[in-house]
Amino acid sequence: MTRGWWLAAIACLALAPVRSLPAQATPDPQAASADTALERKVREVASMLRCPVCLNLSVQDSPSELARDMRDVVRDRLRQGDTEQQVLDYFIQRYGEWVLMKPPAHGVSLLVWLLPVVLVVGGGALVVFAMKRWIRRPAAVTATGPEEIGEQDLRKVREALAKERGRLD
Repeated sequence: MTRGWWLAAIACLALAPVRSLPAQATPDPQAASADTALERKVREVASMLRCPVCLNLSVQDSPSELARDMRDVVRDRLRQGDTEQQVLDYFIQRYGEWVLMKPPAHGVSLLVWLLPVVLVVGGGALVVFAMKRWIRRPAAVTATGPEEIGEQDLRKVREALAKERGRLD
């Protein structure tokens, strides 16, 4: 029995590499090019979809199991003849527009796209306005010389200085 067991184990080990060899069929070049075109289209569509697990990665770049399943769904739907937009609509129906890596700009998302531009332009206009006022102010304010001070004001200043000197002495 021990001898039979060893012979069976050796036979299995000897035949294991033969079983793992691929079948010797001649590949169809037309089918290979169709697969290549399909895989290219799958990569394009999958790169437009956001992975629900990773959030900042596309379905194409995500290593998650859900992303792999989503790529399979994209492949199956494209193989069935759906267009790129139909596949995207399928995922939008299930996950909402946030599943798109570049969502369309309308509604609240339009505000998200336009608000930074408006803030930068408004901030730039505010800086230009402030700089113009700041530059003009020193030119508008000029120092008054002694000839422009009235005689009465000059006398008040001299009296105040004399009081201070007397107090300090």
